Amino acid sequence: MFYNTGISTYVWIVRNRKPAHRKGKPQPDANLRDTENVPLSEKIETYFKREVLPHAPDAWIDHEKTKVGYEIPFNRHFYVFKPPRELAEIDAELKGVHAESDHVEAWRRGAMRCKLSASPRLRVKNGTPGGVA
Repeated sequence: MFYNTGISTYVWIVRNRKPAHRKGKPQPDANLRDTENVPLSEKIETYFKREVLPHAPDAWIDHEKTKVGYEIPFNRHFYVFKPPRELAEIDAELKGVHAESDHVEAWRRGAMRCKLSASPRLRVKNGTPGGVA
């Protein structure tokens, strides 16, 4: 894939792995289909001969699917790098979160203890629970 170019065109690569009755009748293999972005300042045929044919000598161009368009690389134009925070700052934040979670856990354990201690207790009178004689 070539970036910052304007013309897209389809390149077909043909395989000749067929039964005997189909030999000599090349068909495009959709799994090998590829696209190229050709610079606007260059002719498609010139680009194709220089960049594609040396690597895939049986490729051809489907001119019906050739389109003229533009690629706008948004990251290149609009991305602003923000450096990562200092390690000491991140470490301090993690320690604070850890301490806060310890406080929440301690509070939860304390609340559980309070619930258990607030449960009604049986009184023993005259040797029987609840004072029943």
